Amino acid sequence: MMFYPVSANAVSPPPKCNKPTDSSLPLPDDISVICFAYVPRCDYPSLSQVSKTFNHLVASSELNRVRSLHQSTENVLYLALRSRHDQYPVWYTLNQKPYKEESNSLNHKLVPYPSFPSVPCWGSHVIVIGQEMYVLGGCVEGELTTNAFAIDCLCNKKLHEVTLNSFVMNEKIYMMDCKRSYVYDPKKNKWERENSLNSEWQVGSCVIDNMLYTFGIENGVRVYNPKARTWRSLKGVDEDLPDMRGIEGGSRMANHGGKLVILFKRNESGETKIWCTEIALERRGQGELWGKVLWSNIVATFKNSPTIVQCLDVII
Repeated sequence: MMFYPVSANAVSPPPKCNKPTDSSLPLPDDISVICFAYVPRCDYPSLSQVSKTFNHLVASSELNRVRSLHQSTENVLYLALRSRHDQYPVWYTLNQKPYKEESNSLNHKLVPYPSFPSVPCWGSHVIVIGQEMYVLGGCVEGELTTNAFAIDCLCNKKLHEVTLNSFVMNEKIYMMDCKRSYVYDPKKNKWERENSLNSEWQVGSCVIDNMLYTFGIENGVRVYNPKARTWRSLKGVDEDLPDMRGIEGGSRMANHGGKLVILFKRNESGETKIWCTEIALERRGQGELWGKVLWSNIVATFKNSPTIVQCLDVII
């Protein structure tokens, strides 16, 4: 609720009321949910503190369903962190204020998401299509599994088992291991070695507008053009990027609604701090890629040293 100062020309101040106000609206829950569906997600943490009823409605899967029904969805960044001895990661979402506001740690922070289904920490591949997250394989209780399943992020439930033999990206299939890279063109029915891709690719890379973004060897961001099969540096960001040299623990990049998001951890003074940077992208001249750092700050601090195992953008 916003309070305004009383004008100096007011005849008399309103009478004081010592009776505590009721924090809940005199509306049915289904009407309140529709109203909440048009509220930006970045305001949900504040909204949930108004009352127990509000907190329950904000945390409900029904709110996600209503947002989808009323076409008021947003891009939400999901982050999975794993402690050393945990079998399954803990999921968080990034609460994000509009970038035009002053950038500080209160405007961008990780919010725990305890109701999210369990996903293997290691060895699994996760992709997102719309509101659904597909989890392929992984290591469970020390054993490798080939199981695959889908998660509906609207209701935070496992949907069904799925069978996917390969990943299709950019109308081509890319397969990589620690030493070799291959690309399959279904139009030509042909496999080829992709040595240039493996030369700089690192775990945690992401694809935006048919370009592959990855971490630079020293610092900065590198971009791979699959048509030209060449690597180039992302221009315009080096001075504003935080120092990412020597970062560890599963650093990740993500396509966040067409913007590049970088998450990494750094150990400082006995604490682990999770840094997040958001970069707007644009093409200039003859296809040159430029970036502008919108904000960069610490979004979470931990006493232990968790590893970033997933970073995904979901539309809900």
